[in-house]
Amino acid sequence: MIIAFTLSMPQRPASSNWGRDRLYCVTQRFSTKRGKERAEQIVAGGPYDYHFSDGWGMLIDVRIVGAKEAASLKKRSAGFAGYNWAIDTICRYGRIMDSQQEEKFLEQQKASKSCQTNEIKSDADKNSPNGSSNESSALSNV
Repeated sequence: MIIAFTLSMPQRPASSNWGRDRLYCVTQRFSTKRGKERAEQIVAGGPYDYHFSDGWGMLIDVRIVGAKEAASLKKRSAGFAGYNWAIDTICRYGRIMDSQQEEKFLEQQKASKSCQTNEIKSDADKNSPNGSSNESSALSNV
């Protein structure tokens, strides 16, 4: 399965000529079963938008294409104007995030997993005969 990611800047100053008469498109192949499932999720979640602090905004449209169309898009494309990072985060997280947002997201995920681990340990403490986890019970019997 091949996805075409097409970049546009619908929110830009009126005086800007950015992207006029140019195609900014990248294709990516998803070949494994898991990859195809992820590709379907990516397409279902699109289009993806991102707003920069300076007022500009990008839109990335995603769609499934065949091999011939992918080759044609690649040939006509002017690349992705340095915004490949947006495709990376779409593929990883299902949304566009800049590096600071990604870092914050990963920290939140790590904290969430830590809390879940503590909850599991806490449940184990409640379920053990002497109120402590099985590991500490085993250690006290040594």
